[in-house]
Amino acid sequence: MTVRERAIRDGRAALRVRDKRTGRLLAVGVCPGCWNTRGRRAALLAQLEANGLAVVHGKDGTAGAYYSPRGHAPGCPWRKHESRST
Repeated sequence: MTVRERAIRDGRAALRVRDKRTGRLLAVGVCPGCWNTRGRRAALLAQLEANGLAVVHGKDGTAGAYYSPRGHAPGCPWRKHESRST
């Protein structure tokens, strides 16, 4: 099973990234609810950057496309936080 297939199976969004050191294309799984929230996407992008990864598609940057509504992935700490506030 590929990382993309596993991410989707687990309720996460599959994101294409490039390893800055090797140039290798990879897939990472992110919470779709967090990815489609401007502030959290910026934090996730900073984490990717800190790990030497960069998003491949321009639409995945902070000024890129956001899709709403998207639920949070199972196990996402923000899932519990936002369910209390609604």
